[in-house]
Amino acid sequence: MHVSFAIVMTVVLGDFLIGWRAITALVRRTRSRTASLSGDNQGKRSKQGLNR
Repeated sequence: MHVSFAIVMTVVLGDFLIGWRAITALVRRTRSRTASLSGDNQGKRSKQGLNR
């Protein structure tokens, strides 16, 4: 019983993490596409500021 619970929880946790990463990547891509279409360079400025 405990082994099957551990397997199910591992699969569920793995699916959750993969799904979470996919959702955040999709949101990040959508935001960057929207920013590039509107001509907003704020993201580039903030990255340059961190490199200084």
